[in-house]
Amino acid sequence: MAGEQALSAHRKYVVGIGCRKNTSYSHIRYAVENVFKKHNIKMNEVITFVSVDLKAGEKFLLKFVHDNKQEIKFYPVELLDKIIVPNPSETVENKIGISSVCEAAALFFCADKGKLIQPKLKFTDVTVAICKIFV
Repeated sequence: MAGEQALSAHRKYVVGIGCRKNTSYSHIRYAVENVFKKHNIKMNEVITFVSVDLKAGEKFLLKFVHDNKQEIKFYPVELLDKIIVPNPSETVENKIGISSVCEAAALFFCADKGKLIQPKLKFTDVTVAICKIFV
């Protein structure tokens, strides 16, 4: 399905997102809305949200994505650990064993089809990175 969405002319952004355990809905919304505003991105231009599989049980992250009629893909730590990112995090490395969540997930999804247009931005308990797909 993401492949089909990626071909749609208006869907061109992949949103990598990381958060602390039990992060509030309002913190997630605030972070995403601020990054979208900075880049003049609309929710209907998003192909998908992406993160690490350890976040698959984060109820407010799932609710935010669902409320915005989006999907989220989760990648295993082992895959994201292989992605070289511009802003590795010692904190994330110490907590879950990889140096990045949001940037690594976004870069993994877009691979050679896109470019990181928003490196990791930190907010209260949330990080966001955005890739733009050029297909």
